[in-house]
Amino acid sequence: MSLRALHWPRPAGTNGIPIVLIHGLASNCRLWDGAARHLAALGHDVIALDLRGHGLSDKPNDGYSVASVAQDVIDVVSTLS
Repeated sequence: MSLRALHWPRPAGTNGIPIVLIHGLASNCRLWDGAARHLAALGHDVIALDLRGHGLSDKPNDGYSVASVAQDVIDVVSTLS
C-alpha cells in the first residue's frame, strides 16, 4: 500500500515540535496546505498524508478499518525519525 505524504520542513535553526495533519472523510492532504506552511514558518516540522483510499494514496482491496488507518499513520511517522 502506497501512501502519499507531504512534508513542510521547519526552517534551519528552529526547534518546533513535529506536527502530523490528518484530513477527514472525502478529503485529502492538500486541505492542509495553508495551515502547514504557516506552522512550518513558525518553526514546526509538518507532515500531512492522504489516508488510504483518499487523494493520491492507494485504495485497499480489503476495505478500511480504524486499526489499518492508524497503522498507516504510525508507519508514515516512523519514517520521519
